[in-house]
Amino acid sequence: MNEEYTPVIIGTSQLVDRDADIERHIEPLEMLTRMARDAADSAGGGDALLKSLDTVALVATAGWNPDNAPNLVAQAVGARPSAEI
Repeated sequence: MNEEYTPVIIGTSQLVDRDADIERHIEPLEMLTRMARDAADSAGGGDALLKSLDTVALVATAGWNPDNAPNLVAQAVGARPSAEI
């Protein structure tokens, strides 16, 4: 790996919706938004950190396949990234 592009994790978050069922659950976008905000808070940057993101990247989310999920998350947290993956 090129040392110039080594990823660094600065904040983390986890959300478990154990009580979810058909009638009561957290929507995927809301869940991802909550986790992004919690990770930004964990990193000490809060909303300012989210607004300064240059890249929003997601792995596949089971059962949720919008055309541009990273863009939806970016909009939800107030980011204007140059890359959405």
